[in-house]
Amino acid sequence: MRLISITVRNYRIHRDLTVAFDPSRTVIGGPNESGKSTLVEAVHRALFLRSRASGAVLDAMRSHFHPGHPSVELTFESRGTTYTVSKQFTGTNAAPTTLTVAGSPPLRNEQAEEALEEILAIEAVAGRGAEDKLRLQWAHLWVWQGVSGTDPLDRDSIGMPLERLRERLGSLEAGDVLESRLDAAVGTIVAETYGSWTKENGTSKAGSPLGEADTALADARSKRATAQAAIDALEGAAADVERADATIAESESSLAARRREQEENGGQLDEARRLEILQAEQQATATTAVARLAGLTEGDRQIRESEARIASIEARRAPAAERQAAAGRAEKEAEERATTAQADARACQREQADVAELAELHSQAEHLERRRTERVGLAGRCGRIAALRAEAIELQARFDSLPAVSSDDLSELASLERRHDAAQATLDAIATRVELLAADGPVRLGDHELVKGTSETITADSELAVGGARLRISPGGGTSLTEATRLRDDAAAALEDRLRRASVADVDEARRIQPLRQTVESALEAKRTAIEGLGGAEADGELAELDEEIVTLERDLTRSSRSDFIHSDGLDVAIAARRAIDERLHQLVQSLATATAAQQAAEMGRTTAREERSLADEAVRKVDDELRTEQARRTVLIEEHGSDRQLVISAATSARDDAEEALAATKVRLSRLQPEMLRQASSRLQRAVEKLIEGKQAAQAARTIGLDRLRNEGTLDPREDLARAIVNERLAETRQRRAAREARAYALLSQLFAEKKRDVEARFVGPLTTRVADYLRCLFGIDATIAVDYQAGQFQSLTLTRPDFGGAAFAFSQLSGGGREQVAAAFRMAMAEILAEDHGGCLPIVFDDAFVNSDPSRVAAVLAMLDLAAVRGLQVIVLSCNHREYDALGATTIEFSRPSSPSP
Repeated sequence: MRLISITVRNYRIHRDLTVAFDPSRTVIGGPNESGKSTLVEAVHRALFLRSRASGAVLDAMRSHFHPGHPSVELTFESRGTTYTVSKQFTGTNAAPTTLTVAGSPPLRNEQAEEALEEILAIEAVAGRGAEDKLRLQWAHLWVWQGVSGTDPLDRDSIGMPLERLRERLGSLEAGDVLESRLDAAVGTIVAETYGSWTKENGTSKAGSPLGEADTALADARSKRATAQAAIDALEGAAADVERADATIAESESSLAARRREQEENGGQLDEARRLEILQAEQQATATTAVARLAGLTEGDRQIRESEARIASIEARRAPAAERQAAAGRAEKEAEERATTAQADARACQREQADVAELAELHSQAEHLERRRTERVGLAGRCGRIAALRAEAIELQARFDSLPAVSSDDLSELASLERRHDAAQATLDAIATRVELLAADGPVRLGDHELVKGTSETITADSELAVGGARLRISPGGGTSLTEATRLRDDAAAALEDRLRRASVADVDEARRIQPLRQTVESALEAKRTAIEGLGGAEADGELAELDEEIVTLERDLTRSSRSDFIHSDGLDVAIAARRAIDERLHQLVQSLATATAAQQAAEMGRTTAREERSLADEAVRKVDDELRTEQARRTVLIEEHGSDRQLVISAATSARDDAEEALAATKVRLSRLQPEMLRQASSRLQRAVEKLIEGKQAAQAARTIGLDRLRNEGTLDPREDLARAIVNERLAETRQRRAAREARAYALLSQLFAEKKRDVEARFVGPLTTRVADYLRCLFGIDATIAVDYQAGQFQSLTLTRPDFGGAAFAFSQLSGGGREQVAAAFRMAMAEILAEDHGGCLPIVFDDAFVNSDPSRVAAVLAMLDLAAVRGLQVIVLSCNHREYDALGATTIEFSRPSSPSP
């Protein structure tokens, strides 16, 4: 089987795309989201998904940009025959499917689906999990994006192709080396016997002879251990009683000593608590005495500092009063200068305002002349716009007189015409035709007379009258003829209805009118563009606004009552007059700026003088406020602490010294007792007493248990039981050794049969491993080998051996990401090469970004491997974001680009 071309419409990002595949090597490149994977997915859906599919798989195919149902038309070749399958996925049971073969009538819907499944040798996908089942269809050939590194022997990823591969290998010469029925029967008996005796981990199975021998031996050993334990238990019980008596005596002696220590420690701890209370009382007295002395000393210091501050403030007041008087005089002089400068500035302002009014009138006169000049040009442009509008009206009338046939309408009419022609051709192929060659008299067919040399098609029972004879003609075809007639009539009715809605007589008239409409529409659009370029309706509005503005300007200038303003006609005269008055105004502005600067300087001087006088007043006020505040503070301090402060301070000092001396003596006595050590010793002794009591109680309990055991078990004879158990153990060991030898014999036979079977299975997969190795040598060198583990009719695992890695064997899961991709690709191509014999010697294999983990040095080797597959007859299709890496493959390259903004 070989893919030839595909056309997809309304499929995700693609609106209408056709791609032709190279018979051997095709590389499809482009950036992400350009639709590469979507294209090969569409190929897969055309082959394996029925058109009536719905649900999530259909939602994933629909386009968010283009209206209409997704549809795919795929042309492929299989066994020398070219097929074209066309599917439109509508999500309904009436979704159309067509399979066309050159020279044969097309198959439709269910017949087409069944024929396609027979060509592909697949089963229909339906039921729960259909989406996952669909992805497994030809999963060995479709290497979807992201799965290139999965194990090619994983049945969940590959599915049925592995079963086909096993069947195909069985039909090759290697299939003749499989084991005979007798060998298989004997091997099965040996393996089953060994399996019934021994588990996979080598241990015996319960109920088998070996298992029963192991159980008997374990039971004998358990009984011997029990007998020995009984003797050990009695001897231990006696020892427990002796140890418990000694522990009880030691605990009682230690308890008496610890309690005496508790009494001594308790007396010392009481004395320490009394001294701690006394120390706290003395500490409070000493703290109070220190605080009182500090208060008295601080009050005396504050009174002396207040008297010193009063003297300093009185010394600072005299200079501040002198500065206050000088600032008053300077303020009066600055006030007089500011008044004179303000009068001069006002005179300049009045003269400037008068000239500015005259300058505004001249500016308005200049603006009026400019607008008059602009109106002349704008009136000419409006005239050209009016002429273009008249021409556009004529074109619009011509366009409106033509039937409204768009390009989409024309496409639909052509499609309906092809549909009618195809239906008529089908009907002509299967219906009965009658042609009148010669007749002596009139010949009638049904209700009309036949014309000589003209043939007619009979699709239903009709009556033929020749002379006096009447014949009834019943055409063959049955339901096929009836269906073909219905399809022809439906197509004719649909075409007629669409022609009527398009207001045309036939499709040829539509083909003539549609380009004529486009020509007229283009000319009309050109006129509209020219009108818009000249301003369109806005130009008329601008002319009206300009006329209104000119009238307003003329009225405003007429209302002026100034005798010194003369309005001269003409733009140049108006500009000269406006410039002259602007020059005069500029000179007045400069004069006003000079007068204003002088006024501002005088006002700044006045403001500075006022600020200086205010600062001087504030300085004197602050000094007076500070003096009154400090005098009041000194009075309050003298009232609080008195005038005879030294005598009170001396008495407070003596009281503080006495309190601190008594406190120090108490601290010395308390420190010698070490109260924290006494409290710690109290806790330690209490804990020791509790532990000793617990130990004594435990020893008493152990003593009681030991005595009970001696009383209850001392009457038995455990040594006789031990001797009997030793004899039984020796007998069980003999029987177990004999059963173990027999089990090892079965194990050896089973191993020999398994090794021989593996050798046979290795020869069975030889054609597969030889082909895989051919591809891997392109990657890893001539000595690289691959092993496929085939057991019990199933492919188990892949193992790669490379001389450049010391000849070590690597399982597929141990390879790097790039290594897994490359080995999996080699296996898939070898597998496709073998299975291609069922499909005319060729199969397509698709790699969708399958070598993303291959480094640049390995890409050349990958190209050699892909080229080898093409040489051996496979059709290799590669999708890659970096398609330039595949330039050396010599393939047909198809480059996609990412659409900037898909449009419907």
